[in-house]
Amino acid sequence: QQSGSIISTASVAGLQAGYGPLVYSACKAAVHHFSRCAAMELAPHFVRSNAICPGGIATSIFGNGLGLGTQVADQFAEVMKQHLAKIQPTPRSGLPEDIANAALFLASDESSFVTGQTIAVDGGLTAGPMNTLGKRIDFEKVITDFLSSLPEDAKKPA
Repeated sequence: QQSGSIISTASVAGLQAGYGPLVYSACKAAVHHFSRCAAMELAPHFVRSNAICPGGIATSIFGNGLGLGTQVADQFAEVMKQHLAKIQPTPRSGLPEDIANAALFLASDESSFVTGQTIAVDGGLTAGPMNTLGKRIDFEKVITDFLSSLPEDAKKPA
């Protein structure tokens, strides 16, 4: 093989403080830096290294993190879509397809001269003034309201 492409998944939390917990943010910043270092080391071998930094992408990961079952976690993802749309300049939640399309570009020949870059797929979240997610949306209230709307048997851990 004459070339290759490494695509790492970081996070907007690794680009700016306030978008995630301390350790998570530091680890995602490390992924970003690893990607840049790998790009410099591997470029002479025509291996590209880039990172994708997703913003607010509504998936079942939010509900899974709360220990909800698959079906309820999917319902919670729908609730999160509505709330995430309120905090991003592009007034919608990010979708898994948005991340996949960025990865397809980075894996393709169309990006053959792109290396050492971080692509924020965040609807413009990190382009403007810093507003932490917690200050703009009370996620604890969103979670509490959602959980209180569920029947008791749906609240049991998966």
